[in-house]
Amino acid sequence: MTLMLALVATSTTAAYADDQVNAPPTTTTAPPAATAASVDDGDKVICHNVLITGSHFTEKVCAKKRQWEHAGDVSKRTLEHETEQSLQRPSGH
Repeated sequence: MTLMLALVATSTTAAYADDQVNAPPTTTTAPPAATAASVDDGDKVICHNVLITGSHFTEKVCAKKRQWEHAGDVSKRTLEHETEQSLQRPSGH
């Protein structure tokens, strides 16, 4: 039984090696559209450790660069709006 398994393993390995020798060469150059210079930085994934509200713990959150930028813009606009609203309210004094 062991001899039979050894023969099967050897023939499989030899067949794989023959396929690799007879296989056409692969090119290692990328097409111009896929070069690093043309990749949009907005699609780059960035991870941040974000503080969990009400805790001293953080969790790792990963998102694309443009998603982080959008979240920052929304947060900034919300803060500006809330500040403007609080300044327009009559004081309770």
